[in-house]
Amino acid sequence: MNSESIIRPIPLIFNFNQAQPNSSCFENGLGVKQEEYSTNSSRCTSNESSEHMSGLKIRRGRPQQEIEDGQDAQSQKKRHRRMYARQYRAQMRQKVDNVKSLKSEKDQLENQVKFLQSQLLALQNQIQQRDTYIQILHFTTQLANKPKVL
Repeated sequence: MNSESIIRPIPLIFNFNQAQPNSSCFENGLGVKQEEYSTNSSRCTSNESSEHMSGLKIRRGRPQQEIEDGQDAQSQKKRHRRMYARQYRAQMRQKVDNVKSLKSEKDQLENQVKFLQSQLLALQNQIQQRDTYIQILHFTTQLANKPKVL
């Protein structure tokens, strides 16, 4: 066997007894001799079965794999729990830091949008002023070019 295989004892839960022939024999109506068999097993109440089963632990799920670090199983379990908790806390800290940085980036972008909107309004006002100035110049040149009537 290789060192990676896991060896676990298999608990015997049920007690199987072979049927034993009873000493009383009888014949059926056809004249054939039959033997009566009885078993030692009888039905038990749930209390009896729970008492019988309490001594045996039934393992469910995947078997624990041994981790060779020179420590007993309990300390291995605690060590793994601590490692998992450390990883989980680090992930949560990272998420919180990400939220903080994303919030500051969002605030910066909102400020930039406000600044650009104010610049857009200023440019629109400037264009409108130029348009009115050009219209006034055009109107005055038309008046100046009109022939004078006597």
